[in-house]
Amino acid sequence: MSLLRTLIIPILIPLALLTNSCMEQDPEKKARLEEKEAIREERRLETSRGTNEYIERKYTQIAERKAEAQAQAEAEKAQREAERIAKEERIKELAAIEAAIEAKQQAEAEKEANRLTACRNYKGTTFETLTLKDGTEYKDAKVTSADAIGVSIMYEHGLKRIPFTNLPDEIGKLCHYDPEAATRRQQLEARIIQNQYATMEAIEELQAMAKREASSSSLDKKPRQRKRPHTQNSQKGSISAHITSGEQDIVLNNGQNMRIHIKPRLIIYATSNVEAVVYLDNKRILGSVTPGKTRTLKTSIFNKNGSVVTLRDRRTGAILAKALTQSLDSPGE
Repeated sequence: MSLLRTLIIPILIPLALLTNSCMEQDPEKKARLEEKEAIREERRLETSRGTNEYIERKYTQIAERKAEAQAQAEAEKAQREAERIAKEERIKELAAIEAAIEAKQQAEAEKEANRLTACRNYKGTTFETLTLKDGTEYKDAKVTSADAIGVSIMYEHGLKRIPFTNLPDEIGKLCHYDPEAATRRQQLEARIIQNQYATMEAIEELQAMAKREASSSSLDKKPRQRKRPHTQNSQKGSISAHITSGEQDIVLNNGQNMRIHIKPRLIIYATSNVEAVVYLDNKRILGSVTPGKTRTLKTSIFNKNGSVVTLRDRRTGAILAKALTQSLDSPGE
């Protein structure tokens, strides 16, 4: 036995060295290996470029959304400030209107005081003959009272109340008769009441705006709670995958069955409640998944002996779900 080993071992060792040397010196095999390695490297670089481009687009979108939100917040703030200034100007305008109405009321009050004084002074005036505008005459007439409407007289046949509209114009001037005085007083009173209501409404709206601003600023000052990191337990997803059969039976027009061969495809169903990405064998990105929606992905490039499909959180990279595909030799799901 030892003699046999002594004879065989010297023969096998040179033979193995010769075989390895031939394999190393085989240029075609070496070229094929280099070509495969170059293809793998190119695919890896392509995947890396696609991932980097996606991340860059995502950051750009986030920056654009932040800029839009900031611009919108500034526009809303400017609008609120303009509304506040408009309300303050409205209150000032109403205050000026109220002051003008009060000034007119004061003037009307002075006119009324002058009228009352004139009417009191006109009391006791006598006429030998008082001729009215309609031609009526009163002999030995004496004024007993005067007011805003007319005068009362005593004459030879008794008492008579005569309105200013039928009295001579001179008497109306002496008694400061003003037929529009009562109407103006009513209009001024109505205007000042309306103005007061408008002022109160504007003040209440301004106070409400101030309360909303104070409430908004207090909410902004509250410390925000830190969000929990996205993990596989807190943010879940589901994924399933199967390979379609390479053969399919079809029915011809003559009723005969015919089996045709179709290219196998990998069908993937993925669902997530966060932004997620589907990876094939942890290398190739097949697509993204929108939160709350089921995404169907199809590919004809996969490992025929079985592949691993992974659902990852796009933001953190955490694994949300995994699925294993069967080989082509095993029956489909």
